[in-house]
Amino acid sequence: MKSEPIGVVVTVINPTGSYLLGIRLNAYESGQYGCPGGRVNSSELLVDAAKRELFEETGLTALSMDFTGVVREFQKTYTFIHFAFVCRLYKGNPVLKEPDKCRNWEWLESDSLPTNLLPGHRAAIDMTRKPRTPRFRDLI
Repeated sequence: MKSEPIGVVVTVINPTGSYLLGIRLNAYESGQYGCPGGRVNSSELLVDAAKRELFEETGLTALSMDFTGVVREFQKTYTFIHFAFVCRLYKGNPVLKEPDKCRNWEWLESDSLPTNLLPGHRAAIDMTRKPRTPRFRDLI
């Protein structure tokens, strides 16, 4: 396997408890739902990467960003390490800023999350939903 890319995944939860998800395009597992997120730039703080990716993809400005755990996902061609964050306070409404990477953003209730949700992102969401979920997960 290739070296392990480092990324952030941001679980955004609105005041009613719904989760912000979008359908991925032209990327790993196109057609799957995912949270905002992406790669960490060299010398960038993880929390800053999470805030940047959230804004770049959705236009939302994070007013809070809390670390929830780490997910190491064994994908087809390499292993990916996701540093997971949750954002419950933000400014703005989600807009589609990268239409080449995401079909749309939508708020989904926690009891109706799609089955076609990226495994690493589902693990990150689970860390916010289930307090006893381990804060480090290996997904094989």
